[in-house]
Amino acid sequence: MIHIELNQEEILQGAIAGVVRMTNALGRGNNTINSPDLDRIWQFHIEGALAEMSVAKAYNKYWSSGDVNKLDIGSWEIRNTPRPDGDLVIRQRDVELKKMDKYFFLVRGRFGKYDIIGFIKGADGLKDEWFRDPTGKGRPKAWFVPEKQLTKAN
Repeated sequence: MIHIELNQEEILQGAIAGVVRMTNALGRGNNTINSPDLDRIWQFHIEGALAEMSVAKAYNKYWSSGDVNKLDIGSWEIRNTPRPDGDLVIRQRDVELKKMDKYFFLVRGRFGKYDIIGFIKGADGLKDEWFRDPTGKGRPKAWFVPEKQLTKAN
């Protein structure tokens, strides 16, 4: 695991990127994205951008602030959760966008403090036993890859 803390300027840059993403989504008529909690959708966009920035910082990679239809950093996809026990999520849309030969990173944290847990190649995360709707509320199913299946970040 790698722990990263973003400074105030980095948090501001990531927050702006998250707001831009949300306004772009609204402009496309998409205000739900993948959020199970619409009351916090703006926060999800901002935290997603900050998590991407933390991985870029940890690995000394360029972060462009991201276009949701492209890869997050180089050939990597970054997935963030505020839950300390959260799994890495791979969605049907990732399969449709042909991202299965890319690496997916799990990042946990919020408010500028993030733990980069590990990563897995997309295709390796598509196991039937991980395909589910953990909310039980009829949301689209996705693959929830457990931490123990990831290659540890270092």
